[in-house]
Parts: sequence; structure tokens; C-alpha cells
Amino acid sequence: MAPRLGRIVLSLTLGGLALAGGPGTRGLHGAAAAAVSSPNIVVLLADDLDVVSFQAAVRAGFLPNITGLFASGTTFRQSFVSEALCSPSRATFFTGLYPHNHRVAGNNGPHGGFDNFYRDFGDNNLALWMQAAGYRTAHVGKFVNGYEDGTFVPRGWDDWQGLVDPTTYRMYDYDVSNNGHPVHYGHRLVKDYQTDVLAGLAEDFVLSSRAQGDTRPLFLSLAPVPPHRERDDFDGIRPAPRHYLTPRLPLPRPPSFNEEDMSDKPGWMQKLAPVDEAAMARLYNQRIASMRAVDDLLGRVVAAVAAIGELERTAFVFASDNGYLLGKHRWEAKILLYEEAIRVPLMMRVPGTAGPATVDEIVLNNDLAPTIAALAGATPGLAVDGRSLLPLLDGTATTWRRRFEVTFPPQVAGPAFDDPGTEAAPTFVPVPPFFAVRSGDDGILSDLIYAETIALVGSVVTDRELYDLRALKDPFQLSSRHADPSYLSRRLQLKQHLDALRTCGNGTCEALEN
Repeated sequence: MAPRLGRIVLSLTLGGLALAGGPGTRGLHGAAAAAVSSPNIVVLLADDLDVVSFQAAVRAGFLPNITGLFASGTTFRQSFVSEALCSPSRATFFTGLYPHNHRVAGNNGPHGGFDNFYRDFGDNNLALWMQAAGYRTAHVGKFVNGYEDGTFVPRGWDDWQGLVDPTTYRMYDYDVSNNGHPVHYGHRLVKDYQTDVLAGLAEDFVLSSRAQGDTRPLFLSLAPVPPHRERDDFDGIRPAPRHYLTPRLPLPRPPSFNEEDMSDKPGWMQKLAPVDEAAMARLYNQRIASMRAVDDLLGRVVAAVAAIGELERTAFVFASDNGYLLGKHRWEAKILLYEEAIRVPLMMRVPGTAGPATVDEIVLNNDLAPTIAALAGATPGLAVDGRSLLPLLDGTATTWRRRFEVTFPPQVAGPAFDDPGTEAAPTFVPVPPFFAVRSGDDGILSDLIYAETIALVGSVVTDRELYDLRALKDPFQLSSRHADPSYLSRRLQLKQHLDALRTCGNGTCEALEN
């Protein structure tokens, strides 16, 4: 194991992290900005964190370190993922590509998971771009699903602390690859709690880098498991012992919760039974309580960065790999095209950039890799599908994305876990593939999503959906307008955009999104 260098304790509560420019400022300017031309970059990617749960936890005061840190940053209010599933989303994070281009379509099997990702991108991904730009790199936590050989260290990482499957989702009795040496953590209630162990490993990376005299800028990829379910516990996820008594919050029950009339949904969804409301409430609160340790993790990392005197030269990014439905449209989990699954939190705090407090343009997980590369002065080795977000922060963006693709590709369609919230064994529902296009506000196709569901066998379109997401129309996606004559011209336009986006690549996606 890496040597323990002690825990640095700072007061990192709400408002206590406006350190990058002093009180009343939003960033560094002038000579100070020049000093962060190669900033340290810390990315925290939560697992299955939906926007509604995140906002509820913030309002309740459960995430003071996250809230305090990004009080002097930028919140992206329309942040989405292009496939709402762990492995595809993480492959997008490390490549900047749509799923149809990186081809990691699922979490496992012949078209998903770590083996497929590493086969095609093991020699060309964000970590290697950062190393080539002179960064010292570390990954701590979950990587791409299916990383099972703890003796193997993926290229690009100076410090590799990867959770090893199949134990990744366990808060106790799990394995971590310490630079190719598997280390087993047991079930000591406090010392082995997974999120806290990851916090210590991340803290060590920051402190030891400078203690060893390494002056390279740091790139730290943090990937804790919460609020994802524990694999061995279908009822929820264990919060840290100190957070067991987290006050319970009321389960959000918008009109889409256990949607009463499912006749406009694809045929397979019309067979779904309502979820168990009590189970969803329990899961909702366990997920939120588990995020408190993630907040502590970020606080420890920020404290370590402050301890080496480099908080003012460090950029922070907070995001999630996908959202979660928690009973909306009678579905517990993710994968689907609905807003609760594809919308995710995204916040950035970039030194040297007096960016806006909020950004309303559509941004994607496709954009994270090119943004990080732009911050670092790194050169992507791929023709990325995403775009740097920095022009949105410094006000130089002249045009921006108006639409994007959402997908669950055919090669991954099959059994997808969705627990209806009962105390019985989980159920497995075959989810058919789909392709969808989500539009923003371009004056004509304003806040619409059009989707085509494909047969499990063959390529026949079995169902179509079209939702008008505007606030005065159908923001909860309760009534599909795909057969409404007044939406015919818009449906045909969206269909054209979808057909083009499904095959974009090699630098062509940006123009098709604008």
C-alpha cells in the first residue's frame, strides 16, 4: 500500500471554499491566471446520481463540501449523458465519443465492459493524453465495468487504485488493485468502509506526489460507487456508519411516479407493474445518505490540495455517469430515454476563469474529455464527438449544440436489471434497444425528444415516442405526441436529425448538433 501521510483536516463547510479568488470573486485573473496554465485537475464521477436526489441532498445541507467548493464555480443546468448506463458512459468520459463510435454498448458481454473498451482504446484515451501533456495521473475507484484482473494496470495511470470486479459494488469485503497488487479490504465497520478507503488513497496521491518531489501537474480521476446499489443488497446501499442516522427526506412523487396511464409507452413498458412506493422511499434515502461519504471524500481531497498549497491552481469537476428513475414511469433504474435517466449533475470550478454561476446550454458527457484536454493543453488522439466547455465559461462561444443523440444500442439489448422494490428476488426485464434525439430550444424544435424502439430480434421499429418537454406542455413525459397531426412536421424533422446523428463521427457530430 502507499504510505499513509496522515489526514489533513480543514473546515470545508458551506461557503468555506471560496479560496480561489478571495471573497466576492469567481476566479483568478491576470497574473494569477497565467500561473494556472497547466492546472491540477480533479474529476469526481458519481455512480447513478440523478439530479433530483442530488438537489434534495444539497437543500438538506448533507453535501457541504461539494456545495462550498462549487459556490465559486459553474453549474450546468442542462447536462445530459448520451447513454444512461455505466460502462458506455464511462467509455464516453475517457474518449469523448458517442457510444455508437466507441462501441462499448453495455456493461458486459461481447459488446460491453472493460475488455471491449481496452481492446479499442487502451492505447488512446484521456489518461494517455494527459500523460503526454506532462501530467502525473491517478485513477481511484470504479473504472469501466468488467475490470477483473487486479494484477493488470491500464496504460496511462501513474497511480492505479482500481476497484476490482465482482466486488466493486460492495462497501465491505472488496478488492482494490494497488498498482497491480490486489489488496483485500474486509468488514471492519469503520476502517474498511469503501468510500473512506478511496478517500485515503486519493489523499495519498496528492500528498505523496509533492512529498516525492514530483512537480508535474496532477490529474486525479475519482470514481466512488455511491449512490449505486450494492451488488449483494437489492434493497439499497449502505451509508457510512457515521451517516446511519441521516434524517429521512420525503420521496419525490411527480406525476410520472408510477405513471397511471402507460398506453403511450412502448409495448414492453405497458406490462410493467407499479413499483413499491415504500421500497423506493427507502432506497431514495439510502442513496442520499451514502452520498454524504462522497462529500467527505471530496472534502479530504480538497484539504490535501490546500495542504500542498495548490488549491488556487486546481480545477474541479463533479458529474455522474447517468441518472436514475426511482419509480418514474414504473421503472426503478436507468437505461431509458426519460429525463430522470439522461439528466445528470455537472459542476465545474476552473481557476483563471471568471465563469458564470450557471450555464443553460446543452452539454454532454461527450464534452468532458475534450474540456479536460483543453484545460491541460493536451491533444486528444481521437476525433472526439464532444466539445470543450471552456468557451461557455469565458463567454467566447458563438454557436452551441441544439440537439444530441440518446441511445441503447441493439447489440446490448437483453436482460436489464430493474427491481420493482419488493422484498422478493429482483426481476429481469428484457429492454429493447432504442435511438432518440433530444432537442433544445432552436425556435422550432423546442425541448422535444423523439425516440424509436427497435425489436429485440431484427431491426424493425416497434414503437415511437415524441414528448414536448416545455413547462406548459408535458415536462414529465406523460403523453406521447408521435401520432398527433399537429406535431407531424416536427416529428419528421427530428427523424431526419436522428438518422444523421446515429452515424455521425470523425469530427462530423458537432455540425449536426448545431
